[in-house]
Amino acid sequence: MTGDWVHPGQALMWAIWIFAAIMRGSVTEEPHRYTRLGWVKGKQVTVLGTPKPVDVFLGIPFAAPPLGDLRFSNPQPASPWHDLREATTYPNLCFQNSEWLSTNQKMLKVHYPNFGVSEDCLYLNIHAPAHANNGSNLPVMVWIPGGGFQTGSASIFDGSSLAAYEDVVIVTIQYRLGIFGFFNTRDQHAPGNWAFHDQLAALRWVKENIKFFGGNPDSVTIFGGSAGAISISSLVISPLSKGLFHRAIMESGVAIIPSLSSFDADLKTDKRLLFLSLSQKTKSFTRVVDGSFFPDEPIELLSQKTFKAVPSIIGVNNHECGYILPMEATEEEKLLSRKMMEYWANFARSGNPNGDGLPLWPVYDQDERYLMLDLNISVGQRLKDRRVEFWTDTLPLIMSESGALLRPASSVILFSLPLPFLFSVAL
Repeated sequence: MTGDWVHPGQALMWAIWIFAAIMRGSVTEEPHRYTRLGWVKGKQVTVLGTPKPVDVFLGIPFAAPPLGDLRFSNPQPASPWHDLREATTYPNLCFQNSEWLSTNQKMLKVHYPNFGVSEDCLYLNIHAPAHANNGSNLPVMVWIPGGGFQTGSASIFDGSSLAAYEDVVIVTIQYRLGIFGFFNTRDQHAPGNWAFHDQLAALRWVKENIKFFGGNPDSVTIFGGSAGAISISSLVISPLSKGLFHRAIMESGVAIIPSLSSFDADLKTDKRLLFLSLSQKTKSFTRVVDGSFFPDEPIELLSQKTFKAVPSIIGVNNHECGYILPMEATEEEKLLSRKMMEYWANFARSGNPNGDGLPLWPVYDQDERYLMLDLNISVGQRLKDRRVEFWTDTLPLIMSESGALLRPASSVILFSLPLPFLFSVAL
């Protein structure tokens, strides 16, 4: 990505899912907020370690339920309501195999609420400082969850701590997954990429309504991990997203990860391609170059530089799948959590993550310096340059000389993320 700031960060190995409600204190007030579709009633919570309360609004619709004739089509506007709408219960998960929830709870020793599963799932959650109101103009951070475009939920990410400690408005969104999010016929009848259009609809809702919750619609940062980061990167280069956000944070994922298909892809009869298609199975429906959200291949869109450059943070993990480790945090890890939240919130405020008391995060340039987010935060240079030499130089040479195919075995990629450091402070 290009922009005023581009920061590749290297993070610790930590859990991909965390539910931070265990960090909350008591529920107190019942805040009411106006939206352009009607009034909503939320709840107010306190976060352990800070006296600042947070207003929470759950399950606000940003699009009509994608059912019946609206299935496999772009999201349509949600209908207005006349009575005060309760926004105190979690929305349904988008249709998916939800067994991963019980598996993660056992493995991570966390507790999730009982989520329903439904196609009626285009909702978002908001966590805002209780003092925020129309005119506060606080920075807005919109989280797009990951899960390989097959699983995921807005509600397992609790923005209360980030909102309370950093005085920002946090929005977590949902989008259609799997076949419901990506089914396509490779023509104008069902061009696909419904999931990305859901994300666009959520961002349009934020632009039109977030001021009523104290957020600044002209200061929106989108951030996400894994498939969420792929989504962020895709939104950055899509011409349909212009004006909907102003900064981007991508944690372990970019749009050029191979899993994209094209409407006008040439048919191949090469025996090697036939063998490849028969020997490799995939459970996923994929993103597609549809001529609209993706006018061209992402790598071509990047090289054309026709998209609007935004300040960006791009990061990877040192070790994936670290989420299998125990979740208890040491005092040093709690401190790292606070520092990471400060970096992310500073970036959301100004496009620069640096701030008083934080180790300097250098701008990424020709020197290829990056920040390593570890218990001892430090600056490195040319991340894993020698370690990837085999993949970047040696293997492509061997494959080109032998005429063999070099293709990924799967389009679904698993990333573990430093999310506990952003969505909770273990106290």
